[in-house]
Amino acid sequence: MVWLIAKKEIYDNWQSHKIILTFALCIILLMMSVWLGLIDYSERLLGYNLTRNANTFASVGKPALTYVFFDEAGKLNPNSTTRAASIVNLIGIYRRPVGLSILARGLEDRMNRPVRLFDVLGGYTATIDTSNSQEKNKLFVLFSPPDFLFVVKVVLSLLTILFTFSAIAGEREQGTLQLMLSNSVSRGQMLLGKFLGGYLSIVIPFLVAVLIALFLLARDPLITFGGENWLRILLLLITSLAYIALFFFIGLYISALTQRAATAAVLLLAIWVILTLVVPNVGWLVAKQVVRVPSQQQIDTEKFKTAREIEDDAERSKPSGMFVPGYGKFHPEVQPQIEEARQEIEERYAKLRQKRLRLSQIVTRFSPTGAYVHAATGLAQTSIEDEEFYHSQLVQHKTQLDATIKETFALLQKPEKQPLIYQNLPQEPRALRDRLVKINSYEGGTVRNIIQNELSFTFDLLSLPRTLNAIWLDLSLLVLWLGFSFVFAMLAIMKCRVRQ
Repeated sequence: MVWLIAKKEIYDNWQSHKIILTFALCIILLMMSVWLGLIDYSERLLGYNLTRNANTFASVGKPALTYVFFDEAGKLNPNSTTRAASIVNLIGIYRRPVGLSILARGLEDRMNRPVRLFDVLGGYTATIDTSNSQEKNKLFVLFSPPDFLFVVKVVLSLLTILFTFSAIAGEREQGTLQLMLSNSVSRGQMLLGKFLGGYLSIVIPFLVAVLIALFLLARDPLITFGGENWLRILLLLITSLAYIALFFFIGLYISALTQRAATAAVLLLAIWVILTLVVPNVGWLVAKQVVRVPSQQQIDTEKFKTAREIEDDAERSKPSGMFVPGYGKFHPEVQPQIEEARQEIEERYAKLRQKRLRLSQIVTRFSPTGAYVHAATGLAQTSIEDEEFYHSQLVQHKTQLDATIKETFALLQKPEKQPLIYQNLPQEPRALRDRLVKINSYEGGTVRNIIQNELSFTFDLLSLPRTLNAIWLDLSLLVLWLGFSFVFAMLAIMKCRVRQ
């Protein structure tokens, strides 16, 4: 009897052209998302490869050590070797674009922006260099192309309203609900039959469109998915099917509660707006008001003021002959203290950012859409956890770079090594010669750049077990939402009136 009711639902949906509309929308949107996603991915990958292969000081992961020489009076002097201040500038650290970002963009753009690790006279920090962002299609910035995540999150969840608003209320208005239940059909069978027929009417066109899209994706020469990637796609598809089923049960629940199909449609649209648009976006606003974090510019200003206070205290105790334009008097002996103070400021605000982020995640998870987005972006390796893992690798790389540069400085600052900046280093110690690969002169010899080749930055992606460990709560919440929606739909149908 369940399958008989399901076949009736499928036939009615076919007669009303709902299935044809769903299939057309899925084909158009998924084909467009894959096509535009591949174009954007190819441009990002090309920009990454061009930057990576560029033989310049901006090459990926190659730090440039810049020396500025001063005389005793603190003025720029390329011929002086007695006063040398150093500025370490590491530009062009790029994260290779992730292929799965075509399906769920997530935070891919944030992780793909070039990172600058720089040292202002001893104080390393990591910042995002937006002025040197990778080349991208400007239309993609103005009009974000729909990806797989958008199609499921917005379009398919909205389509469930079309399929469910009249599933029970419409039958009641037409008088067929009483006729159906007067036969040997239980209300539970009716619910399962209605769900199965309507769900298959959406899912079958969706799955056909997904298979076509994945076939086109797999045939693209730029995409080289391994076994883990395909397993991630399978899990993403299963999660999406559960998300669609959840909204289907919500639709049946509202349709069983209301007396008229029009009322059910309005209520379902309001619920959809709240769950899909309002709650996920309110989460960040609530967290921003509860946990206030200064802007990056304010944090940088605090770091600079702290550094200047330490430098000024040192200047009062022991005047320095070194002056750096834009910074002031420089004292090498207090640089470790400045670095420690900067690190303390950065860690303090990093904890606040983390607290605000976790609060926003908690609020967004009150919506099934929020839980679905967190789970889907995790499976696509573009989630918040993936960005945090990437940032932790940057910090680790910065620590390694810091130690290597300090070792190099110690060698260069020895009196017998000072003339090395004007030579090709043919007879120098191997440890130093391996680091100092190339010497370039700029601004008439005032600035000397020494390129290091040994610390090219590489990063790892979160493995599937670590991803599942990160998104288990979101998957569990989706299952709970699905279970609750089924129970409430069953209770509503058990108590609903069969007559108008």
